[in-house]
Amino acid sequence: MSDLNSLAQKLTALATKGDIFDHGARVISRDGVPSPVNALLDVIDETVLERRLDFTAGDAVVSLIAAGRRLRGLLAVSPASNGSAALIGATLSRQEPEVLEMVFAVLSETLATAPQLTVRSLPSEPFGTSGERGIAAIDLAQIW
Repeated sequence: MSDLNSLAQKLTALATKGDIFDHGARVISRDGVPSPVNALLDVIDETVLERRLDFTAGDAVVSLIAAGRRLRGLLAVSPASNGSAALIGATLSRQEPEVLEMVFAVLSETLATAPQLTVRSLPSEPFGTSGERGIAAIDLAQIW
């Protein structure tokens, strides 16, 4: 029952937001408010159906797959940063805390410096297997 209540609250919040758009992408962080990683986690937490999410910060773009309010994994990081190539296509799991730390480092390094962070929600792409669920945004917030 609490999942239905939580979903209803998220839908209500989405319906009442006064979102700002820039060239078709939703602005989720401006001048570090909220912090880019928190803004990213909020978007993942809002994503129920499987989607590809493209986050843009200046010239940097991070593409990931999210579904069921969970981060499943990274699809692309441009420009590539230290260690990002090893993370592309890997399904995230709590059993691999070192991978989670690497993902956090890549996201922080890639997205934190731009004055504005935007997101585009796109149709999903094939990623992993259906049994690989990823990690809930709320759990990532506690881990990171």
